[in-house]
Amino acid sequence: MKHRGRWLAPAIVIGALLLIEILLRLIGAGVPPPRYCADGSPRGRFGYGVRNRYVDSIPADTAHYVVCFGDSWTFGLGVTADEAWPARLETLLKKHDANARVVNAAVAHAVTADVARVFRPLIIRYRARQVVIFVGAQDATPLDLLKAHPLGEPFHQGDCPRPWFRLGHWFSRRWFAFQLRLHPLDPVDNKLPVERRSSMTATQMNLLALAQTASELGVTAVFVTYPTLPPGAHDMPLLPLENRYNFLIHAAAAAFSLPEVDLEKRWGDRTERYLLPWLIWPHPNAAGHADIAKAIAAAL
Repeated sequence: MKHRGRWLAPAIVIGALLLIEILLRLIGAGVPPPRYCADGSPRGRFGYGVRNRYVDSIPADTAHYVVCFGDSWTFGLGVTADEAWPARLETLLKKHDANARVVNAAVAHAVTADVARVFRPLIIRYRARQVVIFVGAQDATPLDLLKAHPLGEPFHQGDCPRPWFRLGHWFSRRWFAFQLRLHPLDPVDNKLPVERRSSMTATQMNLLALAQTASELGVTAVFVTYPTLPPGAHDMPLLPLENRYNFLIHAAAAAFSLPEVDLEKRWGDRTERYLLPWLIWPHPNAAGHADIAKAIAAAL
């Protein structure tokens, strides 16, 4: 009996750990869906595909095109094409206009300079009278952060094995989240110099140039800002949302009296519920994309 009792406690502990492991595997806590790698790139034979469903077709004379410019938040990294907000926006607009077409012209990891290069040609191609500009987070992203945590490439298919020890994976993610809260990667006061992908001046000039071009072409441009992740409120290892250039977006919209969707105010403390729980870089989940589409539809 003594010998049997000596092994009872370890057996209970091991059994409990196995039970937790099984539960984590069943619910897939913090693990990307089978078709995605942890960085958001496609797994194996899966692929994102072309997000602009009108890219290979001649623009129809009767269609009313809305062109959406942006980065991976508009492209829809981590969600399907139909879940991305431009596709959802088209569904909403078609309720009032059967000829509405929404072009997803976003490129993952794009900066304002990238959007400025294609802005005028795409407006002319689709004869758009309304555009949405949702860019700036990549401009503000610190270069050292990008080097430490490279962004996933949506069109690079690779073999990324699923974590075999889910309990260890779960603990490591929460430890990472704790470290991010304990030692913020980008000081809130921003007193220390931080080298970012684009300078503040370059980003400001690009945003103003986009607004100026829209004004010259007689196009209504809706600017969208990025939300803020409440500090210390999440247990996911999310890197800081780089919305430090939101004030530049506000300035460009105000300078030309353009409509704006302010996700920073709209989401507020609810931001976490609209983000994917398995990507280290913050991106909207299906609910987040749906809310963005709803807000933009109201602004158009």
